[in-house]
Amino acid sequence: MAEQFNQQQLAIARHASNLIERQIAFLRREILLVRKKHLSSPVQPEHYQEAIQETFQRAQEIGVWRIEIIEPESRKDYVFTLFRTALSRNWMRIGQESS
Repeated sequence: MAEQFNQQQLAIARHASNLIERQIAFLRREILLVRKKHLSSPVQPEHYQEAIQETFQRAQEIGVWRIEIIEPESRKDYVFTLFRTALSRNWMRIGQESS
């Protein structure tokens, strides 16, 4: 009886693992699509809005409710939510003091 239970638990864990791996691969493809569309342009929320909303339409069913883009140079964080415009805030690097 214990062996059957262990086998069932292993099957459930494998299924969950496969589902998570597929969802991560899907999100990775979506990120690459957005990046490819806007590769040469600096981060400007109004330019990303359409691509991000397209991504939301595809990713909504796996639970995506927010997308953040962090601009490496300025450390600005752009937060996109479904049908909302982007918000931004500055993130400090570790050890950096605010001015």
